[in-house]
Parts: sequence; structure tokens; C-alpha cells
Amino acid sequence: MSRERKKYLVVGFGRAGKAAASFLVSRGHFVKVTDSRGLDKFDAKQLELPQEVELEMGGHRLESFLSADMIIASPGVPWIDEMRAARKAGVPIVDEAQLAAWEIKGDLIAITGTNGKSTTTVLLGKMLEATERDVFFGGNLGNPLIECVEKDAAKKGGLVVGELSSFQLQRCPDLRPKTAVLLNLDEDHLDRHENMEEYAQAKAMIFKNQTQHDWALVNGDQEKCLSIGQSSKGNLLMFRDGVEVKKGGYLKGDRILVTLPGREPLEISSEGMALNGRHNLKNALAASIVASIYGVSRKNIEDVLRKFAGLPHRMQRIGTHCGVGFYDDSKATNVSSAVGTLQGLEGRFVLIAGGKHKGSSYEPLKEVLSAGCDALVLLGEAAPIMEAQLTTSVPKVVRVEDMKEAVFEAFRRAGEESSVVLCPACSSYDMFEDFEKRGEAFAEAVALLAKEEMH
Repeated sequence: MSRERKKYLVVGFGRAGKAAASFLVSRGHFVKVTDSRGLDKFDAKQLELPQEVELEMGGHRLESFLSADMIIASPGVPWIDEMRAARKAGVPIVDEAQLAAWEIKGDLIAITGTNGKSTTTVLLGKMLEATERDVFFGGNLGNPLIECVEKDAAKKGGLVVGELSSFQLQRCPDLRPKTAVLLNLDEDHLDRHENMEEYAQAKAMIFKNQTQHDWALVNGDQEKCLSIGQSSKGNLLMFRDGVEVKKGGYLKGDRILVTLPGREPLEISSEGMALNGRHNLKNALAASIVASIYGVSRKNIEDVLRKFAGLPHRMQRIGTHCGVGFYDDSKATNVSSAVGTLQGLEGRFVLIAGGKHKGSSYEPLKEVLSAGCDALVLLGEAAPIMEAQLTTSVPKVVRVEDMKEAVFEAFRRAGEESSVVLCPACSSYDMFEDFEKRGEAFAEAVALLAKEEMH
């Protein structure tokens, strides 16, 4: 970044936007933050900012976009008309993650994929803490990447692990991770990307600027991932399930084998692993390969696998009521993620699904629903589309208006020792601020159910 004092416009006043604005002011720049939401949508704590930051809330002024020297877009902000006009006028537009990447002097490890990004990022971050190097992990999973800049992890010798979405990668033209990871690539975000090709091209940006001194790790079980990985000039590694790999690693039953060039193979036990499901074992495999690159021992990797039970809203057990288990998988915001979750369930279940439609077909859910679903409870914008596509795969489909009704209807249709699972296969933005708020509403409804049943 230039040290010359410039005018920055930060678009989107979420956590990432706020962090970016504070950072830019600390570097002596002029900063304005714009958000379509009014001030009444934010509490006093959210509005705590350096006094030098100018707020433009409740709408966007084209003049602010055209007069900026650079625009910093928050991860969730789409290409709005004002940003398109500014881009056409030659104003550079980058993501908050690019702002951070310009400042990182240590090794940047970037992780992307359709599913499993957050889990793998945190797993790897915890594994790397066993080294003597300073570590920061964050990005799209909650704590913005820019927050690492004032920490020792961003200095030479440090390690920064960043989860990056396709939206972020599209606006990170200069990103060059020392290690880049592509976990998987399935249909998603077709409400924001024109088609799968554009979505794949966005993911490929993670490898674009790599050199022969860098590492590129991809899912070898998916041809499209392997093809994208081959675009990297870095050292290509792959991970696979049940197929031996010479450079990278693979799963042999429930054991993880890491096979890095020039090193002895490393065999890691997943016995006692706190995370459930084959998909999480593959996430653990990817994390273990990268951790091994940075010298983490087998014992330390196994210790993390035994202790890390997962992030909130990722198949989180909320409780049991009258023999029925309740699970919050609100983070399953696309169809492939929902399929993976439901395939790992044991026994019968009632599924609560729906939300903001993202343009994908729901038909991949048919097989897993036919195998174990007693009823499908649908809410949100996507409910009529899901009902039309899935009604023949389940004994009963129920449409509801809110989460409380969804939980009560699901419980009525759940058999003893079965489960009620919130696994939406959709984003949350039609009814909730984010997937966390949706998961919290689910937990509140479960608590209310238990309370009412007692009276």
C-alpha cells in the first residue's frame, strides 16, 4: 500500500468494514464508510469508530464512489450499481482481505472451497499453534483478516491462515498465498455468480499469483479442483479419499497418511476424533497436510483432532427432548453441504430446510431424504421451489411461516429416538441477518418447545 494520504471508501459496515476503516484511519488516510442500512440498524457499540471516519448510512451516493482513490468492499457486498460505475471510471475496488494481504509479511495460508472452509481453517490454525511461530487464523469465518495486521503473526516469520470466499477472491487481484488450498467445488452462489464457470474462475484466483516457491493443495477426488490447481505455478499437492497419493496425502480407512516430497510418510490416527462425518475427516486430512508442511508433529496433529469438536451451527447438538435429538446445522447454506451432513446421520430424522434461494437445484437431496427422512418442514423464500422438487422423496411436506412453527411441527412428526435437524441448504438472508442468527432462533425455539411441553 502507498503511504501517501488517500481517500478510501469502505462499502458495508459489518465487522470487516469497521475493521478496515479503523485500520485505514490508523495509517492516516481519509475514510468514509457507506451502508444501505440506516443508523437505527446498529447499536452504540457497533458505531464505536475513530472520530475521523465519516459515515454515510441509509443509502449510497454515487459521488462518494466516483471521488474515492480506492474502494474497499466488505466480503458480503455484491457488485452494486455504484461500484460498477466506479470501476468503469477507473476507481480500484478490492476486498478487505486484499487490504490485509498487502500488509502481511509472514506466510499467508489461504483456504477456499464450497464447503468445510471454516472448519479446516480453525483446525489448521490450532495445529499450527504447536509451532514456535506466531499464528493468526480468521477471514470469512468471523474475525476479518485485516485484524491480523497489527499482530506478530503478520510479521516476517509469522503464519496467517485465512478463509476466503469466492466473493472475496474476485476482488483480490494481488493475492499471493504461500500455501493455497482448494477443498472442493460444488454448485453454489448461483444467485451471485452468473454460472458455475464464473464461480470456478473466482475460486481459481487463489492460485493466480503463486510462484514455484509456493504450495498448492487441491481435492484430487474432483477433476474440476485438480484442473484449477494445475493453473498454479506452485508445487502441486493433492488429497484423496481411499486412493494413494504420492504428493500430498490420502485417507486409508480412518487413518490419515501424509506424503510430502522428500519426507518420510506420516501416518495419523483419527481415533477419538471429535468431529463427525467423512467430510470432516477429509477436512482434517487437508489441515494435516498443511500442518506437516510447517513442521507440526504427528502427536500435536492428533491432539487437535481429539479436542476440536467443531464450530457453532455446524451439526451442533442443541439438546434432547422426549427422546428426540435436535441438531443445528444452520451453516449448511448450499445443497452439497446439506447432502454431506444428512448422509452422516444415523437413524431417522425430520428435516427443517429452506431460506433464500441461491439458484441451485435441490434434486441432489432426493436420495438421502428417501433413505431416512420422515418429514420435510420448509420455510422461507425457497420453500415452494423445494416442495416442488422434493415432495415425492418424503412421506410428508409441511410449509411454515417462522422458526418457532418449524421446530414445533418437526417435533410433532419426529419418532422416538429420531432427530430434528436444521439443515437449510439455503442462505439465511430472506428471514435472518446471517446463519448464526438463524441457528440462534432454532435453539430458542427448541428451548421454548421444552418449556411449553412441561406445562
